[in-house]
Amino acid sequence: MKKKIKSVPEKVKSDKPKRRPVQKDIKALLKDYVTTGHFKAIYLFSDDGLLLVKHVGKRSFDELVATEISVRILEIRQTLENMPALSGIFEVMLERQNGEKLVFRFVNIFSRLMILTVLVPVRKSYRGVLNKLQSDIEKSSII
Repeated sequence: MKKKIKSVPEKVKSDKPKRRPVQKDIKALLKDYVTTGHFKAIYLFSDDGLLLVKHVGKRSFDELVATEISVRILEIRQTLENMPALSGIFEVMLERQNGEKLVFRFVNIFSRLMILTVLVPVRKSYRGVLNKLQSDIEKSSII
């Protein structure tokens, strides 16, 4: 007598809850910070200049410009790391004549150096809010 082979179900259900991709969580965070007016734009770049996630408000600057400047700032930081008196830079801030600030924060996320670039509106303080954003991103990236 031949034994029947039981078929394996095509889709095996798991008891684990489905988790949204980390990139979507981070994108939602960036959107919240821009829509509340804390920043005009936020970009997160890998250390090789790859744009990982962004959220840009209505009046901001070009993505290509943000990428180019972020990569150049990272190159400057890497050069300065070889000079003991200037090593340990974690942030660079550029201020335009109109008062807007472009801030580049070097952060470790996913065990890699990343560049968190934000455009700060005129007459807005940024340090505390940027610290909170960095903390929120780090929490989202823990898997």
